[in-house]
Amino acid sequence: MALPARQPSTVFPPWLLIGVAVICAGIALWLIPTERGLLERQLADKAWGNALKTLNNLPERERARHARRYALLEIDLERRLLAKDDPLALRNLLARACKLAAPFKFDPAFMESITALLDQVQDPEAAFKLLGPSLPLLPVDVRPTLYEVLVKKALAAAKPVLAMQIYAQYWQSNPNEATTLKLIALTRQAGQPAQGLRVVDEFARRAGRQLVRVSPRLAWERITLLRETGQPGEAYGAIRELMAVVEAPERERLFGLLMTTARESSRLGELLPEIQKRALAQPENAQLWRMLAELALAGGDQKGAMEALRRIVALEPNDRSHHLHLAQLYEWNAAPNDAFDQYLIALRLKEPAAIERLIALVPGLYRDADLAKALAEAGDLLDRKKHAPFLARLEANIGNFEKAEAYYNGLLRDPNVSLAVMKEFARLQLDLANYEKALPILSRILQKAPNDPPTLGAMAECYFRLGDYPKSLALYQQLVEKAPDKTTVEGLLTLAESMGKLDIAADALDEWLRRSSQPSSKDFQRLAYFQGVAGRGDKVREALVHGLERFPQDETLRRQLVYALSDLGKFSEAADALRPHPDLREDDELTKLYLSLLLQAKRLTDAEQFVTRELTPERVEKLGLIATVASVYEANGNWQGALGLYEKLHRQDHANMSYGLAYARLLIRANRQRDALEVLQSYLDATSPAMHELAAQVLAASRDFKRAAIHQRAFVASKPENAGRAWGFLGDILLARGDKQGARVAYQRAIQEMLRSLAPM
Repeated sequence: MALPARQPSTVFPPWLLIGVAVICAGIALWLIPTERGLLERQLADKAWGNALKTLNNLPERERARHARRYALLEIDLERRLLAKDDPLALRNLLARACKLAAPFKFDPAFMESITALLDQVQDPEAAFKLLGPSLPLLPVDVRPTLYEVLVKKALAAAKPVLAMQIYAQYWQSNPNEATTLKLIALTRQAGQPAQGLRVVDEFARRAGRQLVRVSPRLAWERITLLRETGQPGEAYGAIRELMAVVEAPERERLFGLLMTTARESSRLGELLPEIQKRALAQPENAQLWRMLAELALAGGDQKGAMEALRRIVALEPNDRSHHLHLAQLYEWNAAPNDAFDQYLIALRLKEPAAIERLIALVPGLYRDADLAKALAEAGDLLDRKKHAPFLARLEANIGNFEKAEAYYNGLLRDPNVSLAVMKEFARLQLDLANYEKALPILSRILQKAPNDPPTLGAMAECYFRLGDYPKSLALYQQLVEKAPDKTTVEGLLTLAESMGKLDIAADALDEWLRRSSQPSSKDFQRLAYFQGVAGRGDKVREALVHGLERFPQDETLRRQLVYALSDLGKFSEAADALRPHPDLREDDELTKLYLSLLLQAKRLTDAEQFVTRELTPERVEKLGLIATVASVYEANGNWQGALGLYEKLHRQDHANMSYGLAYARLLIRANRQRDALEVLQSYLDATSPAMHELAAQVLAASRDFKRAAIHQRAFVASKPENAGRAWGFLGDILLARGDKQGARVAYQRAIQEMLRSLAPM
């Protein structure tokens, strides 16, 4: 047999070769990098683009093992590689980020990454638009964070309206109390409280119950929003609803707001009973009394308002505004003294407004001393420069004339001092009889206001008081020419009368009467007096005529005119002036005067008509006018009427020779010589020329020429006015008796007397 062939021997055993191969393979694997390692080195080198590619190429198993880390890494790498001006890419990335975060329930790390994406957008509105498509995909519990981010971004950009709109979108999906309060706050920041009010109302609608039952906190917000949107009436009702469900302490707090909204909506009257009840229960509650005062004023109950304010003043005596309001009420209710007291208190409490009211009230209250004391204590509250004129008057009123003069002198140092102040100072000096001091002040006034009537009058008064009458009179005359007021005219009249210059007085008064629209009847009487004393008779008549034209019913003027005309011998005009007098038929003196004037004016017919038509026989007898009427009848040829009246007078008063002679004279005219002689028998011993004349006529008619001659000689001896006629009748008597020689002598004497009466004077 053949032996097996011998196998060649190897240098390395097989196991060694296998081991070497394995080692080489391991070294090769170690030297060739893996995808994960490559990714880490790329991240370390900040090769973001390569890292993203490597990440996307990782095996699914590798991605699954570290899914959270790789999802966050992908979002971060995409963000780093995102172009700033590519909103579409950003929107896609946001959507991708939300998709990657969804499996991990959007844990904080993912939310931080998503937020970081939003930080790349500066415009909040753009950020909201980019995130908008992704928001609905997010879980409800995740959305608040992103909405908060968007809201903060909008607020940071000073876009509160956008912030409100962003959050409103979130609120629509989650309208609870917290989100509603947050949205209301944003509406206020946006300046749109009306939107906030709509949000609250929508919340209540969705709740399906009364808001105060669902959320008192939101009910309170609704009240505030109603007031902010100018709906106090709605706010009032909302407060009422809220008060019904809250606890007592909260109700008390709400009541104050209820009163405020009631005032704003003019519904305070509805609360009056409750306020009164609370005020009585809480007398120390000043707010309630203030509300009662306001209600009383609104209702026109000023007494009620004053009572409430008195309560308030008692509760808060150091509040100057209360004293000020109470003082105003006192003023409105005609209680100036009480108002003055309250203003004094307000001033002591340093209320500057009280000063003006005190100054306005003090005239007529006679409380100048109280005011002076209060103003002295006012300190810096009183503007002494502004009120210097008033302070000067005040000091003068309380008798502090030195202080008053000091104030006025201080004011007069100002070259632009007002005329009113200078006139006040001048008047003060005049009242104090300081005429020497008043004159320079008055002169200064005239420099600013030449021919100022009051100043001229004051200067005239000064000169008068100082005894310089000519200067005073000259000023008065100048003043009357420029401004003839009654006071000035009176001053001139007094001065002129005292100086005996009645013609000047008359002219001044006459000029004033011509200009004056409201003279008095006494002014015309006075003018007539001045004209008369000045010896201007015609001017007297003129003054009285003008006065009677202005005052036709003034009987004193009428009488004066009648007397003036009578003194001038104008009896007919005097009678005409007296004729319209209403008391002409009742006043004895006027009736007699009128008849006398008619007789003196030879208006016998008018006299007889007046007697027969306007005076009854009883009136004639009562007035004692029988003799006057008889003489009127006789003068008018009414012998029979005159005879009857004289017969009556003779029988009533037989001893009155004038009646008897007149009666006898008319008896002779009636051819009743016997009766005439019988009447004259009782008067034959009398020595009256009239009796002798009448006796001679009666005896001659009775052919008793002897006794007739005796009486006619006695009549001729009395040197009668018509001596020629008297001597001629004596010659007739003597001739009838048969004494021709005596008759011749009597006729010669009659011729001589007639020639003497015809001779020129």
